[in-house]
Amino acid sequence: MVTTTNIYAMYKTQTVQTMTPGELIVLLYEELGLRINRAILQIKRQKWEDAHKSIVRAEEIVLYLTEILDLNYPIADELLKLYEFMYRQLVQANGDKGIPLLEDVAKIAGQLKEVWKEAESLNRQKVASGRK
Repeated sequence: MVTTTNIYAMYKTQTVQTMTPGELIVLLYEELGLRINRAILQIKRQKWEDAHKSIVRAEEIVLYLTEILDLNYPIADELLKLYEFMYRQLVQANGDKGIPLLEDVAKIAGQLKEVWKEAESLNRQKVASGRK
């Protein structure tokens, strides 16, 4: 039986499978920001366990971004340092439920997301014009 939930799940799966690597990275940054903002809200509401889970998920996203980083590019070393910093901030924020630390990571993630969106847009324009 096909339900609305099943249709949505199939759509979501198909959408992710047809994304470019750049689009997937943008999606990861969006999810990272979402998890951090959710954790901040949960801390403000003193929902400690929920905040912990949201921060752990954010930590997992940063670890994944670190794992998929292609170290063959010169900028990779700088991104690696940034990811390590973000991860340490998240771990510390999870320990003391520090909103300022989370806000710092959210800001960095937002800036990186915008850079990747711009890079993906430029890449699409390049492909559309037939240049490689």
